[in-house]
Amino acid sequence: MATIRKSVESLAPPGIFRGRTGAEAEKLERPLEPGVAGVQAIGYTKFAIATVGACLALLAATLLLNVLVDPFAIAGTGLLPTAVEADRTVKLDLIRKLERSPDIVILGSSRARQAEPSFLTQLTGETAFNAAVTGGTAADAWVTARYVNDRFPRKPHHYIWFVDAGIATKGINPQLAEDPRGKRYLAGKGVGFTLADVGTYIGPQASLASWRVLDKCFLHTCKARLRYLPDGAIARPTLRYLPEHAASLQNSISRLVDAVRAHPPRKPNTNPARYQFFERTLACRWGGSPQQFTNATHINRRNMRRLLRYVVAHSDGALR
Repeated sequence: MATIRKSVESLAPPGIFRGRTGAEAEKLERPLEPGVAGVQAIGYTKFAIATVGACLALLAATLLLNVLVDPFAIAGTGLLPTAVEADRTVKLDLIRKLERSPDIVILGSSRARQAEPSFLTQLTGETAFNAAVTGGTAADAWVTARYVNDRFPRKPHHYIWFVDAGIATKGINPQLAEDPRGKRYLAGKGVGFTLADVGTYIGPQASLASWRVLDKCFLHTCKARLRYLPDGAIARPTLRYLPEHAASLQNSISRLVDAVRAHPPRKPNTNPARYQFFERTLACRWGGSPQQFTNATHINRRNMRRLLRYVVAHSDGALR
C-alpha cells in the first residue's frame, strides 16, 4: 500500500497532495485583511482634495454669477436690471429734474408709494412730490430731506412721513449708499461689498433672484414695468405690477401677523443707535419735534386717498 501511495503521489501534479506542514505554511501566507484595506491613504487624500476643490469652485462660480448679475444691487456692477425695485435712483433723478420746489414731500416705504401728489394738490392747492421708496428706512428719509433742501434752499417744505418699523433701524440700503447723491449725506456710513455680502451672494436666494433676472432679460424683456411720473407718483396703468398685489406677499404678511400675535414682543429694543437717522431727520426738518406722522398698513389706492384727506384735515392748516 505504501508503494502504491508513493507512486500515485509521484504521478499527481505538484501542489495537489501536500502535507500538514505545507498547508499550514500556505495558510500563514494568505492576507488577513481585505484587499481594499491595503489601498494607500494617498488615494483618499486626493479624493477629499478633489471634492473640496469642486465645492469651492462651485461656490466661486455662484458668487461670480451673482456679482455680475447683482440681483440685489449690492455689488454695483449695473450690467443687468436688479431683481429689486431700483426706485431710489429714480426718485433722486426726478428730484434733480424738478423745475420748482415741491411744497409737500411724501416720505416712507412701499406703503406710501401709492400716494398721489396730484390728489394732495387738489386738497391743498400746494405742489407735492412722492419720494417714498421700496423698503424705505429712516436713512432714505434723511437723504431725501437733505437733498430736497439742498436742491431748493431757502424754500419751505412740508412733509408727510408714512412710518413703520423701518424707522427703527440704522441700516442703509446698498442702492442708496452707492448713489453719489446719497453718499454725501452718509459720510462714514457708506457700505461696500463686505464679507456679509459674500455670504448673501453665495446663498440660494441670491441665485434664484439671479435666475429670475436672466430669465426676464434673455427670455422676455429687461424693461421695467413700473413707470414714474415727474411728481414721483407711479403711473396708474402700471400700478398692477406692484409687488404689493402678489398673493404670496399677502400670505407672508398674514403669517407674520399671526406669529406676532401668538408671540408678542415683551421687551422693546430701545437701543438709541437704531434711531439715529430718524432723529436726524426730525432735527433737520422740525427742530427735533415730531409733528404729524401717519402710520399706514398695507393699503390700496382708495384707502390712501382717505388717509391723505385725514392727514390734511388734521394738519391744523400746515399743509394748506
